[in-house]
Amino acid sequence: MNLKLTIAYDGSPFLGWQSQCHGNSVQDIIEGAFSKILGKDLVVHGASRTDRGVHALAQVAHVKIEEVSKKINHPDCLKRALNASLPPQIRILRVQKAPATFHARFDAKSKIYSYRLWHDDLLPPHLYQRSWHIYGQLDLSLLEEIGSALLGRHDFRGFTTKSGSMRRNTIRTLYALKIIKRGRDIRFFFHGDGFLYHMIRILVGSMIAVARGRASISSFLERLHHAQPSSLPSSAPAQGLYLVHVFYKKQAVVTQLPSWKLSEG
Repeated sequence: MNLKLTIAYDGSPFLGWQSQCHGNSVQDIIEGAFSKILGKDLVVHGASRTDRGVHALAQVAHVKIEEVSKKINHPDCLKRALNASLPPQIRILRVQKAPATFHARFDAKSKIYSYRLWHDDLLPPHLYQRSWHIYGQLDLSLLEEIGSALLGRHDFRGFTTKSGSMRRNTIRTLYALKIIKRGRDIRFFFHGDGFLYHMIRILVGSMIAVARGRASISSFLERLHHAQPSSLPSSAPAQGLYLVHVFYKKQAVVTQLPSWKLSEG
């Protein structure tokens, strides 16, 4: 039986999604819950390898189970059993039967990520480790120009880190970018066919550097159009990043964020 899981988690206390030798990743914790319930070790494959401190509103994963206890013979029963065994920072939102060939990572067609900032002198305590706290000068009009330039298909080599092996193919398509400002709360939404290692955090960090007058818009656009990596890329902290949704149908592309828009209200 192949099961599709939809998972939400607060990434603050974990070492990211990917299994670690210390055993304190989201994947490790969920696999431990399966082992406790079913009495066997299983591998849970996630759609996105979110980094340490990154959150998820709807991470998708799949797991193949050969046998299911008679006491847990329905996906909803398994969901309740898993949540009873998981820490409060991780919750299984849905458990669904999936085709035998379904793969959470390789079958994904596009993803939406969100990044949250709080622009004020003070950061409310409940937003600690859930947003990037910035203050001072911030020219939002510059974000509009940058945002429109990012749309479409580009080589984003200039907006990824060199940690580990650099992927040969660094070309990605950004279907939509939307920024919503409500008072001091600013949220970026990125919808694309895929994202490179640290790509969104570096994009946000670089955009904010321009909006704060610490970098020029021409240098940003040169990195974009000439795929030139920065020796010291401005990277936004992990705690403001959220995996929002994973799409598995091509027709879903562009339906959630149909256009780039900076809105306030």
